[in-house]
Amino acid sequence: MSHGHSLPEGRPFTYGGSQIVLHLALVVVGLGLAAAGFAADPARAWKTVLMGYMFVTYLGLGAAFTQGIQYVANAAWGVGFRRVLEAMVNILPVSFVLYIPLVLIGHGHIWAWMEPDKLDHSLNHFLESKHWYLNVPGFMVRDLTFMGLVIVVTQLWRRWSLAQDKTGDEKYTWWSLRLGAAFLVLWAPGISIFGFDMLMSLDFKWFSSMFGVYTFVGCFQSTLAMITLLTLWHRREGGALDGVVGKNNIHDLGKFLFGFTVFWAYIAFGQMLIIWYADLPEETTWFRDRWDNGWAPVSLAFIVIRFVFPFFFLMRRKVKRNPKLLAFAACWILGAHFFDLYWITIPTLTLHGGIGPKASFFDIGPAVAYLGVFLFLVQTVISRHKTVPSQDPRYDEFLHLHQ
Repeated sequence: MSHGHSLPEGRPFTYGGSQIVLHLALVVVGLGLAAAGFAADPARAWKTVLMGYMFVTYLGLGAAFTQGIQYVANAAWGVGFRRVLEAMVNILPVSFVLYIPLVLIGHGHIWAWMEPDKLDHSLNHFLESKHWYLNVPGFMVRDLTFMGLVIVVTQLWRRWSLAQDKTGDEKYTWWSLRLGAAFLVLWAPGISIFGFDMLMSLDFKWFSSMFGVYTFVGCFQSTLAMITLLTLWHRREGGALDGVVGKNNIHDLGKFLFGFTVFWAYIAFGQMLIIWYADLPEETTWFRDRWDNGWAPVSLAFIVIRFVFPFFFLMRRKVKRNPKLLAFAACWILGAHFFDLYWITIPTLTLHGGIGPKASFFDIGPAVAYLGVFLFLVQTVISRHKTVPSQDPRYDEFLHLHQ
């Protein structure tokens, strides 16, 4: 139980000055790179817009999931940095709005199946049995409904958490738990369908029932990495969470990062193994497109970057308890997740295969711009209220975890 104001309250956080300039500079630089990308190669640039959109939208969706599992599990490990989670989900209304022009303007530039008249005739038969699912109205209704649900639930959690700050009433925790139980039941199929629609349908010839879990792991692990970075920044000396989040708490975050590095490898290997063993042409083509035409070294490097290095780096206890080393690991995982989106997206520039990898600095432009918006919103929201939910009944337990 929380003991009111006898526990650390967290320091007020003021967002302004150089921080705002830095985040707005990210937006400007990112937009400039994106514009240069469109000038150089419009087809590729549209794909990078999707990569940037998914990279940051997944941070908001993953933060919502993290809140849900903490409430349902009655967990104490994340109470002290809950304000970070509550701030991260505020990117979702922006994603909701941007989704509409992304689909209506990006249309066939991103998802080729949206303009079947422009497809090669040899590909049309792949759409015949999938038209009931792959149609623009259904596509938009499914994804906007899912994001709308997440936005409503997370705003309710935020309102109840702030109300509990004022009254200390535990009924808000109980309400959040009950809502979380219902939310997670809908979130699980929702995040899978969102991955099917936004990423798997880029190559509508291919399908995998494990792809939803694969994209979920990337979503959650990248979210954990961003939570870790923001928490480490706010717990620095003189920061808002200084004296609240201790080494045991960041150690927990490091263990989560390590655990989901292993889980990603399990899901990725399981998906590949099943497809390799079945050896069906409509399934193996996806991996073949990421092996032929110069992709083999990239795919092998992807395994090292996405799994081998973070696995051995995060295995060590001192890394998980050292803020600088843990921040490096979190940055690495975010970069690896973006590489993952590149690996999924860029080979779909042609649905007949034959396109090789090509490094382009312009590819990061949309992600950099959207990340600047994300950081601006997160820091703005954190600065407006108490930086810790000190009236939560599990706050005392959070402060004394592993002691």
